[in-house]
Amino acid sequence: MSTTDSVSVYVNTGNENLTPPVQIIDFGNSIIQEYKNNLEYLNLDKVTYSLSDFKSSSDKVMVEGELYFALSGSNIDKFLKIGTVKATDLKQVAAYPDIEQTIELEGVNIQTLNEYIKEGKKVSFMIYGYGDQPFETNFNLKMKTLFTINK
Repeated sequence: MSTTDSVSVYVNTGNENLTPPVQIIDFGNSIIQEYKNNLEYLNLDKVTYSLSDFKSSSDKVMVEGELYFALSGSNIDKFLKIGTVKATDLKQVAAYPDIEQTIELEGVNIQTLNEYIKEGKKVSFMIYGYGDQPFETNFNLKMKTLFTINK
């Protein structure tokens, strides 16, 4: 099963002290909920992203960062890291919108997210990035979840 949604990104250029924007994905509407009473196994297998509506006047837009999640409505200090966005030139990524970039998943927090997905919770995602060039874009996240059910 794959779920796709856009996520706003906050890139800290060192001059701001702002709260990053978040994107909510409601897993209560996913196909997993049809089988939730018979789930034997569920695991978030892969997260990729592509860009849309990219705007920048710079020749190169190097950004790196982290992917975080929390239950919707949570304070910023409740967000947990689940992945890393490698140093990437977003201008190059935007030039090839059909090629998805992989976010490396890591850590024990993925198990917490797996539980939220199983339970059909609304989850907020946030990409907190670091870079030095101004840009605007939408990060289009795609999550691949593997699961098995008992018949």
